[in-house]
Amino acid sequence: MKEKRRLRKGVLSFSLAVIMIIGTLTGIVPRTSIKVKAETATGVWSSGIDYSYDTATGVLTLTGNGSTTVGKSTVVIDDHSSASIPTINEPFSNISRIVISEGITSIGDYAFANWKQAGAFRNNLTIEIPSTVTSIGNWAFSSITMGSVSVIMNARPDSITTFNTNAFNGSRNGEFITPYASEWKDSGKCSYDSTNNTITFDNTYKGIFTLSGVTYTVTYKVINGTWSDDSTTDKTETVQSGSKPASVPTGMKAASGYTNGAWDTNPAETTITEAKTFTYTFKEAKEETKEETKEETNNDSTIETKVEKKDDVPEANVEGLDSELAQSVMTDEEKAKVEAGDNVSLTLEMTNIDSSVGQEDKALSENAAKSENKNAQIGTYFDLSLLLTVGNSSRNVSSTGGKKLTFKLKVPEKYHAPKNVNRTFLIIRIHANKSEVLAKTKDTTIPFSSSEFSTYALAYYDEVITGFYPGVKISQKNGKITVSWDKVESATKYAVYATYCGKDMPKKASATVKTNKATIKKIGGKKINFSKNFKLYVIAYDSSGNELGRSVSAHFAGKNSKKYKNPKDIKLSTKSITVNKDASADIKASIKMESGKKKALSEGHAAKLRYASSDISVATVDKSGKVTGVNPGTCTVYVYAQNGLAKKVAVTVN
Repeated sequence: MKEKRRLRKGVLSFSLAVIMIIGTLTGIVPRTSIKVKAETATGVWSSGIDYSYDTATGVLTLTGNGSTTVGKSTVVIDDHSSASIPTINEPFSNISRIVISEGITSIGDYAFANWKQAGAFRNNLTIEIPSTVTSIGNWAFSSITMGSVSVIMNARPDSITTFNTNAFNGSRNGEFITPYASEWKDSGKCSYDSTNNTITFDNTYKGIFTLSGVTYTVTYKVINGTWSDDSTTDKTETVQSGSKPASVPTGMKAASGYTNGAWDTNPAETTITEAKTFTYTFKEAKEETKEETKEETNNDSTIETKVEKKDDVPEANVEGLDSELAQSVMTDEEKAKVEAGDNVSLTLEMTNIDSSVGQEDKALSENAAKSENKNAQIGTYFDLSLLLTVGNSSRNVSSTGGKKLTFKLKVPEKYHAPKNVNRTFLIIRIHANKSEVLAKTKDTTIPFSSSEFSTYALAYYDEVITGFYPGVKISQKNGKITVSWDKVESATKYAVYATYCGKDMPKKASATVKTNKATIKKIGGKKINFSKNFKLYVIAYDSSGNELGRSVSAHFAGKNSKKYKNPKDIKLSTKSITVNKDASADIKASIKMESGKKKALSEGHAAKLRYASSDISVATVDKSGKVTGVNPGTCTVYVYAQNGLAKKVAVTVN
C-alpha cells in the first residue's frame, strides 16, 4: 500500500510539472503578478490603472493610480484588436460586472473588445461608466459577451466629447440606465425608438438597449382649496431623473374666501433630479378697493378714498385712508372748491418699481439693510404714492404730516424662508434722500406705519438653524428597527418616519419620542419584513411645535436581504479644512462596507456619499464634496453614507 501511495504522488508531481511547462510555452500563465487573497485578486490592469476582482461575485473594479485612461489589459495575453480573440488568464473567467471608478476620464480603443469568444464574462454583464468619462474609444466594449449587456451611464452625453458609436456593437437585450435618459435620447450619439423605448448605437453593427432612467417621486400638495375631484389628499407621480413631470394636476378649486391659486414653482417647467414637492396655494381673496363716500352737509360734493395696486406689488391691508385724511391734506383753496360742490378723490397707489428704481435709492436701501445684517438682501422695491384730486385738478401728496397710514403687508411666498432657515424681514423707506427701517419681524405679515410717500423696499436676512444635521445609527434586532441620533439642544420632540424603499412615506410618524432614540415595531401596520430595503428620516420639533429640521434620508438593506449589505463606516482623509472666501477645497471620503459577498444598494436609492453644510452663509458644499468659502467664519460639513451614518469636517473660512 505504501508503494502505491508513493507511485500516485510521483505521477501527480510529474503531471503538475508538465502542465506548468506547457503553460509557460503557450503563454497561458499570467505575465503580470496576480495577488489572490480571500477570493479577491488585485494587480495592474493597464498602464496607470489598478484592478480589484472579487472572484466570488465576479465584480471587477478599475481605479486610476496615475493614469485616467483604461487601456487594453496587460493580464490579457495578446495585444488584441477588433479582429482578434484575447486569451484570458485566470482568475478572470467569470466576470459579471465591470465598475470603472470615478476619476477615470477615458476608455481606450478595443479595451474589452471580443471578450465573449474568450468566455471571460457571464451571460448577463453590467458595465458602470463614471460621470468623469469624456472619451470612449473604438470598439471599446464591442462583442463583449454572448448574453445581455446593461450599461449604467453616469455621464451626461454632452460631457463625452469623443464617442465612437461602435463602442457597444453586438450588445443586445440589456438596459441603458442613466439619470440623464432624456438627454441621451436626444443627444445625436444614438438613435431613439419611442415605440419600443430603445436606443441604438451604430446602425450597421447595432448595440441596442432599452432606455431606463433613475426615477424620483414628485408630490403635489394643494393649500386653501381642493383638487378638481374635490379631494385634498396629496398626489404623487414617478418621474425619470432629467425629465419634467407629465401629470401635473389641473383644475384646482379655491376654498371659500380664497382665490388666485398658484404653484410655488411651476412643475411642468422643472427638470427633476431629486424627490420634490410642489405646492399649489390659493391666497386669501383680495379686499375690494376701499371706497368711502361721504355726503357733506349743505352741498352735493363727495369725498372718495381708494387703494390701487399696480403690477407685481405685495398684497397689503391699509387702514387710515379716509375722508378725514383727505380733508387734512387739502389746502384752503381746495377746501373752498369742495364747498362749492367739487368732488374729492384720495387714492393710494402701490406700484412695483424693481425695474425702474434709481441707483441712489438702491444704494440707500442696501446700506440700511446691511446695517441690520451684513448678509441682508433686497427682495423687491415698491412705490407708495398718494394722489389727491379735487374737481379736475390732481396733485401728489408727499407727506400727511402727523397723520399716518397703517399697513399690513403680506410677504410674497417666493420670499418665505426655506427649511432650516430663520428669515427676518425688513421694511425700508427712502424719503428725502434718507433711508429708515420701519419694521423688522420674522412674521410673513409685516405691520408698519408711514406718513411719507416715496420708495420702499422689502428686504430680508437669514440665520441658518444649525442644531439638527445628525446622522442616524440603525440596528435591526428581535423583529425591531432601533434608530438613534445626536440630541438637539432646543428640541423637545422627535418624529421618525419609515417605510420600505419604493413606497411613499406614511402621513403618520412611525414613532414619536422625547429622547434621541426610537424603536419601530411595525411598518404599514404589519410585522417588519427584514428581507426588504428601508428608508427613514427623523424630524426635530421645539416646544411650540415648530420644525427645527430633519435628518438626512437613510436608505438601508434589511438584515435578511440576500443581495445587499450596508455601509459600516466612513473614512475621511481629514477632519478639518481651511479655505479663503470664494476659494474651494475637496473633502475626500470613502465608504467601508459590511463584510460578505453582498453588494451595496444602488445610487437610485441615495448617493453613496452626501454632504451638508451647517451654515451656508459661511461655506457651501456640493454633491461631490467640494467646499466653497462664502464669508469668514466657521461651520461644520457633514458627510453621510447611504444608511445615514455621518462624519464631521470642521470648516474655517478666512
